[in-house]
Amino acid sequence: MATIVRDTDDTEYAYGPSCIFKVLDEARGHQIKDIPDFTKGLKPEVGASVRGNSVVRTVNSHVEGIKRSLKKKALTYLMLRQEKVPGVSYDVLSNYLEKYKSDGDLSEGEIRHILNIEKKMYGTKLGEKNLMTVYAYLTCVNQAMPYVQEERRGFLRSIKQQLTTKYYLTVAQIEKTGEWVSRVPGEISLSETGFFRK
Repeated sequence: MATIVRDTDDTEYAYGPSCIFKVLDEARGHQIKDIPDFTKGLKPEVGASVRGNSVVRTVNSHVEGIKRSLKKKALTYLMLRQEKVPGVSYDVLSNYLEKYKSDGDLSEGEIRHILNIEKKMYGTKLGEKNLMTVYAYLTCVNQAMPYVQEERRGFLRSIKQQLTTKYYLTVAQIEKTGEWVSRVPGEISLSETGFFRK
């Protein structure tokens, strides 16, 4: 699993679960901003009380938590399609991204529309899970490039080409990519489970 963060120069880096804490600890006192979380939205925890007002507050809090989770999922999909993965942009989503950047928000109807688009793409190369996997692999491959001699980067370039045209990798490509990415400091491990299969 990899956590992807962006530094103040807008350079993105992938780190394994233990290294990310070391990096953030070392960066304390410096400005580091996280990029959007390209993982599944978390389900909010619900702790209901027996008292009337407390139950209402808990239910309201739960509803707001669900809305936040759905908005987060919609924004994740929007940015994956329009900014993070090359070649998969969609005109309707482009309009939503422009609105979000200018207004800082989207209406509930716009969020529902984005989620409906994502739902139709579920299980395909344009599904959220596949695009998150493609994006993570692209980030890791880009991060591995400087650790590989120029004349030996052909394989990684071919993987980038495959990721940005076919949007999946074969099991053999995944294993070989993992070997190259393992040269990068940060305990990054890649998984094939996110890719769609024809």
